[in-house]
Amino acid sequence: MTPICSYKFQASIDNIITKILCQEFPSDYVMIISQPEDVHCTVVAGKIIVKSDISEPRYTSEALFREDIFMQVAELITKNITINKTLFLYLSLRDYGAGTAMDLIDVLENIFNNLLTIY
Repeated sequence: MTPICSYKFQASIDNIITKILCQEFPSDYVMIISQPEDVHCTVVAGKIIVKSDISEPRYTSEALFREDIFMQVAELITKNITINKTLFLYLSLRDYGAGTAMDLIDVLENIFNNLLTIY
């Protein structure tokens, strides 16, 4: 399947230049966010699913790798960013502490507010 749009760029997350690939498909988003290989990174992966009904909570999350960290990251994302499609997320970051998490949220807010189509 061909994405509706695809972007590759770099951003600073916790003062480390980080590569970002964002792709939007008709029913979901795919984001791969990774720091350089020479930085010891922890890989986290999963998806945040938008529920079709209007019940609370609006999202469910499923970890594919490192459930403990992914669920914390997913909760932070869903509290700060409105997502209208399932988000598949692959992260390879040095750490997932407060500074890194807030930088990640800032980057994702910019992506969702300025790059991706929101239906």
